[in-house]
Amino acid sequence: MKIIFYNHYHRGDIHFSRSFVDHTVRSLRETRGDIEFLYMHQNSPDTVSDIANVTEVANQQILWPNKVQIVSGVQEDGELLLGINTWVGSSDDFRKDCGCCFTGNLKLWQIIWNTIDNDHGLKVAPPLNTDDLLPKIDYDHYHHCSFVDDHLRATDSKYNKRIFVSNGPVLSSQAVNFDFDPIIMKIAEDHPECAFYMTDNSSLEGPNIYSTRELINKDGCDLNENSYLSRSCDVLVGRASGPFAFSCCHDNFMDKNKTLCIFTNGIGEGAWFTDGQCTYEWCKSEDLVKIENIIRTSIGE
Repeated sequence: MKIIFYNHYHRGDIHFSRSFVDHTVRSLRETRGDIEFLYMHQNSPDTVSDIANVTEVANQQILWPNKVQIVSGVQEDGELLLGINTWVGSSDDFRKDCGCCFTGNLKLWQIIWNTIDNDHGLKVAPPLNTDDLLPKIDYDHYHHCSFVDDHLRATDSKYNKRIFVSNGPVLSSQAVNFDFDPIIMKIAEDHPECAFYMTDNSSLEGPNIYSTRELINKDGCDLNENSYLSRSCDVLVGRASGPFAFSCCHDNFMDKNKTLCIFTNGIGEGAWFTDGQCTYEWCKSEDLVKIENIIRTSIGE
């Protein structure tokens, strides 16, 4: 038997499904050792290649529909094939409360688990705690995280705080794609004791401003390495683009010393999960004055 998880959309959508996929695989493997698991998507490799016992199939055109949860069929060799759509937008019911948020994803997966149990006898045990379904990444799988470690050791005594800035554009209209550079430049000049990490192209230069692309030094997808860096930052700034989505992980949500500064049309899609122990600061992404004030306050002005 073969189960193929698939997602037509962007890497953030895939990231938010990772722990649901991992839980499903772990649970099924307890009773079924004959199932092969794959995750198929249209993005670059190393998006979710760390999920145990799942083969990532990247850069793959997906012909299955995106408005169903389950597709099934029998291959020529008689093997049963199940396709599981991990996109939370596969039904508008999942997004009606808070957009592409944790609650919607949980509703989606509860339907998936019930369907594969009723139709195929594949029982997925419910998680002991729904917090266990928050994204968790096996960073040991991504060797370029060592460059992050090197940088953190080299600058350990140089900075009092580290600020992670996901300054890239959103791809699904979650926010206004304003320019972060003027805001961060002023704040960085006022706070030489803080390090600022820009995840996307930026014209900024300064002794305390770093490009995560240069720091991580990886060809291809470096979102998991950005997530690794974000765990060592005090303030996470973004608007639901890829690096900010990947920084939305269990470790950061459950860190009471962490502040998430979210600038999106709605807090649900920006924060994804709003019941964590971290501090949440949010405003709409067109209010640039308020955005600057929120970042400054979060740093500790």
